[in-house]
Amino acid sequence: MVWEAFLAYDGEKIIQIVEHLTVEYTDRRAKQKWERFVTYIQNNAKYHRDYRNLLKALGKETSTYQPMGGSEATMRLFARRIKSGGYSSRIPGVESMIQVLISLKTTGRIPGERGTRIDDIKQIEQNRKAHAKERITRSVQKIKEMGKGVVQGVLPYLANTSRTHPMHQALRGLKGI
Repeated sequence: MVWEAFLAYDGEKIIQIVEHLTVEYTDRRAKQKWERFVTYIQNNAKYHRDYRNLLKALGKETSTYQPMGGSEATMRLFARRIKSGGYSSRIPGVESMIQVLISLKTTGRIPGERGTRIDDIKQIEQNRKAHAKERITRSVQKIKEMGKGVVQGVLPYLANTSRTHPMHQALRGLKGI
């Protein structure tokens, strides 16, 4: 029952279950830990309730909002990108990045850029993908060229190594198989 409430992000139900659950403990420490946990849940119940229900009561549409804990996970990723991505983690740098994100969402433009729209960015990405396909095609052709000697019965490795090299001797031994 607790697991179902947890998966449904139903903090209210979890709080009710924890408050009404009676557990018999033989160990005094375990009983104290449980009592501290229940006290913590009771004192911080407002933080464990789903914020979307509060916003719904105020008349806001919350169908696109993340469940409890989802925003914390997003912020963790956001912080990691700021800290390890080489970006400025100072307040002006963070504010500038937030302004760029807001501008992209509202106008589709990056501030300070003339004519840069999301559609233009998508076009640039499509061009990159096309060039990537060309690079892959060239790589496959190179691999085919390298494999021609093997298909024709001549191993290129044998032509480039000394006769005393162990790999050379192993390939010579396998040549007739």
